[in-house]
Amino acid sequence: MPRTKQPIRAERVSPRDHRFRVSFLGFDGTFFSPYEDRDRAIAWAERNREALLSTRSKSHSFQELSQGFFGRGGAWDKDQESMGWTRTDATLSIYSGFLKNNFLLLFGDYDIRLIDAPMLKLALAGFMKINGKPYARGTRNKMRYALGLMFDYWLSVGLLHGSNPVGLVGKYNKAPEKPRSALPRDVLLKLCPKSHPAAVKLYGSSMYVCFFFCMNDTGARPGELRALRWGQIDFDKRFVAIRTAIEAGKSDKVKGTKTNIVRPAYFSERTIQELRIWREETHLPDDMDFIFVAPHRRKPVSQGPTENAFKRALVQLGYEGKDWTPYYIRHSFGTYKMEILEQPDIEKLMGHASSVTTKGYQHPDDETVRLSGEGIQKKLDDAR
Repeated sequence: MPRTKQPIRAERVSPRDHRFRVSFLGFDGTFFSPYEDRDRAIAWAERNREALLSTRSKSHSFQELSQGFFGRGGAWDKDQESMGWTRTDATLSIYSGFLKNNFLLLFGDYDIRLIDAPMLKLALAGFMKINGKPYARGTRNKMRYALGLMFDYWLSVGLLHGSNPVGLVGKYNKAPEKPRSALPRDVLLKLCPKSHPAAVKLYGSSMYVCFFFCMNDTGARPGELRALRWGQIDFDKRFVAIRTAIEAGKSDKVKGTKTNIVRPAYFSERTIQELRIWREETHLPDDMDFIFVAPHRRKPVSQGPTENAFKRALVQLGYEGKDWTPYYIRHSFGTYKMEILEQPDIEKLMGHASSVTTKGYQHPDDETVRLSGEGIQKKLDDAR
């Protein structure tokens, strides 16, 4: 007696892809299940039977609907502008990268009506960088947000009904997996040699010497330093007003600072000396020229080379393998200035919009705590 044909069949996609491909009795074609368990794959197919069998309609295909979704001037972008939301080119570029490199690869073949919360949760957990390394939790939260924007729009234009499935997927913990801290005191001193030849030997060029000396003096963000021009610095007063930064993902597009706060920055005499030396050496010394420009270039040095110069210095100092980055210098500024400045002064110099943010940049050791409280100790001693 022949075996009864199953109304829904599920077969593993391949030895490497552990999802199941499901098919319905009496209908041509198969459908990819998001699940790696046969029973769950069949239950998913049974639950979504009607929608699955209508997936031949291009109007509900993720691949069709997502083409150019985050493009400037597209339907979604215009809809956002009508509601008062404006995204920067850099933000749209990041979202478009998620769409191309992650979302389309996994969801491209699906009807958007079939993409539910369990599928989205599995996807966000499984997304990997091109180099095969896992994304940070913060990046996965950005992906979740970008997907939420897409489903919100499709709901608003009637392509979906019900609620946004992304809202049912929990956010990742915002706490950094590798939180930054202040550099040890002795390391910070070694990164600022007392002589010019020693500094050039450490960083490789006068330009990088100036870059990291300026960062150490001011606690400026790397993008803010890259936007500086010679004419902005008052060499006699050893002062510059930090107003701008290079936009993330751009080579020379200047924008306001991260918080749109204009703030003062003051250089040591040692750093001014290095800046004068670099101005004599650079091929672009005019007031309107960017300060930190590599030889034979006109645009500001990018983030990658500055990080490489910093790593080179760490290796020479015997700290190879440390996960420190240039941004640790900013955290060091916020920490060690506690020993000599009041909190409002540090907040002003760092360009933060609130004291809460400033405190997140402070990682005091016992010595910093002691020195920052010396004034209090004097008052107590006087009273005693």
